[in-house]
Amino acid sequence: MGAVSFGAAAVTSFLLTPFLLRSLGDASYGILSLAGELVAYSIAFDFGIRGALAYFVSRFRGEGKPAEADTYVRTAFWILIFSACVALPVAGAAVWGLPSLFQIDRVDSGDARRAVGVLLLVPVLNLPWSVPSAVLGGLRRYDMVSTASIIATIASGVGVAVTLALDGGIVAVATVQACSAALAWGFHLVQLRRLNYRLHLWPPDFTMARVRDILRFGSANLTMTLTQVALLQTDLLVIGRIAGAMAVARYTIGRYLGFHLLTLVSSMAATLPTAFTHFATVGDREGLRKLYLDASACIGAGACLLAAGIIVFGEPFIRLWVGPTYTQGPWWDRSDAVLYMMTAAMLVRGAGSVPMQYLFGIRRLRPLIIVRVLESVVHLAGSIVFVSWLGLAGVALVKLAVSAASHVLFVFPVTLRLAGIPILVFCKVVLIPMAATGAATAAAGLVLKTWFPPATWPAFFADCAAAGACGLVLAWTIAIPPSYRRKVLEQVRRIIRS
Repeated sequence: MGAVSFGAAAVTSFLLTPFLLRSLGDASYGILSLAGELVAYSIAFDFGIRGALAYFVSRFRGEGKPAEADTYVRTAFWILIFSACVALPVAGAAVWGLPSLFQIDRVDSGDARRAVGVLLLVPVLNLPWSVPSAVLGGLRRYDMVSTASIIATIASGVGVAVTLALDGGIVAVATVQACSAALAWGFHLVQLRRLNYRLHLWPPDFTMARVRDILRFGSANLTMTLTQVALLQTDLLVIGRIAGAMAVARYTIGRYLGFHLLTLVSSMAATLPTAFTHFATVGDREGLRKLYLDASACIGAGACLLAAGIIVFGEPFIRLWVGPTYTQGPWWDRSDAVLYMMTAAMLVRGAGSVPMQYLFGIRRLRPLIIVRVLESVVHLAGSIVFVSWLGLAGVALVKLAVSAASHVLFVFPVTLRLAGIPILVFCKVVLIPMAATGAATAAAGLVLKTWFPPATWPAFFADCAAAGACGLVLAWTIAIPPSYRRKVLEQVRRIIRS
């Protein structure tokens, strides 16, 4: 369901973006993108409580103490009520100061304020009403959480399409997006009722011990999430402040494929921490090393395959998707230049997703947090300097440099040492198959791009499929471990028999 949710979001944004640009213009589209960045920072008012609540619900219900789980649910709900009361005036101040904080270009300041205000209101209200989704997570019903996300995404896509067809403006589009996001709240409540789980939210039941438990558990998650947001989602805020909303639109288009690459790769690695925790707990060093190497080879090869295809076919993709305007003009201010830099940066981070999950699994978070904070600070300072000096692609270049430095100097060396894996073994098992897969995909793509130019969508998808098939064959042969290949073949045979 997680993959379906990712696909629904990717397809919806792919289909809507050209219509939004044509109907609203670059500046209005840039304002909506800026609102999305501001929404990401609302996670600060969550204090990591949702993740902590899922843990406590799972733990106490597993121990046969549902009443204790209910008290933690009630405590978390009222902490988040207080948090929402604090977040509301902060969001209001951000909305009121929007024209002063960012260059909104030709968008009416009142419309910009109303649109961003509506979009910021939803995550603030969602703070306490995220409790049902956290409870579903604690009950291990992630399928229901993903289903709610899919429903909200589809509703948003359909609603925005209808709004644009009726000549609705930026405020109407923002209102539809906000209402669609709120659909998930009701769906979570309905799903809990289907599971015969009754939320007990009244009366408040505070004890300092429970509050400390929830906040202490959530603080590490919150720090990691905030540094991730600061590292990956400050770009548009810096660009909006210095270069304006129209530049935000060009940058957003350029980073589209790279961000989806990282999202997909990260979702593939998201199930690994519990496995690493198991091997570390039972002292199975060999099993831990094997999982690290095998998962790194598989996920890294997949990331290289996708990144090579994006870099080769990125410029034709942008031309077919939103038009040739975004691939013209000074190179450093073009969307395709951003695409190249951003894809390379996200490839580095995607290839490092397994080592990062390894650190989560063995609970070595403090050094990781320090590195993330340093990354965020350097990235912010570099973005401010480079956007004025080199333009939009300069911001993406900073992200690439920061990502490469942190992974080469910290993530890979530290995790390999902790796992007891020699660097030569890592190169042989992981890096060489990754590089070969990316090179094969890129070579096939360049040949196809030359012989059969992707001037139409059918030709584009045909070229991508053929180049991807070449990379996939090589990855299957040299990157996927034999045990994984056998499992895949067994599942295929089982599907065919059924």
